Amino acid sequence: MAKQCIGLDIGSSSVKAVQLRKKGSGWALQAFGMQPLVPQTIVDGTIMDQGAVADAIRQLWSRLKLRQKDVAIAIAGHSVIIKKIAVPQMNAEQLAQNIRNEAEHHIPFAKDDVEIDYHVVNPQNSSGQTELLLVAAKKEVVADYTQVVRDASLSATSTRRFQSTSRASCAGSTSTPFQIAP
Repeated sequence: MAKQCIGLDIGSSSVKAVQLRKKGSGWALQAFGMQPLVPQTIVDGTIMDQGAVADAIRQLWSRLKLRQKDVAIAIAGHSVIIKKIAVPQMNAEQLAQNIRNEAEHHIPFAKDDVEIDYHVVNPQNSSGQTELLLVAAKKEVVADYTQVVRDASLSATSTRRFQSTSRASCAGSTSTPFQIAP
């Protein structure tokens, strides 16, 4: 488990960073800040000006005096789908092998065009099925966000769109939804 982590939220009007440090059985806030973006830099979750976003991230890092380069990023917008679904009960290995086929029935994008992840909510409901939170994000959006992080001289260690970025990235849990390592 990480002793310290940084969550980066790239939003339509600003970029926000939170740095947490492991303290006892919990986490302590080390730094928090936000840097505004010029309007229309990000529209409906699509990065329109990668350079402006990378500059804003670099400015934020400089102002907060952050040295850590590994970050967890959050993605939002119309290119991200989160849906609770029920699938036939299967073990973890079978579920991992079949999730793309199951997802195809529940997302409006072609399965080859998205990054898919899931989190088991209930291993067996009253109908004998497994309930999941299914998360899908368009590959091109994930690639754009991870590229802008690289352009800012950082490294995206995971991409998340379900839980609070900082809490999920710091937990280090492999059972947390939507961990796409670029």
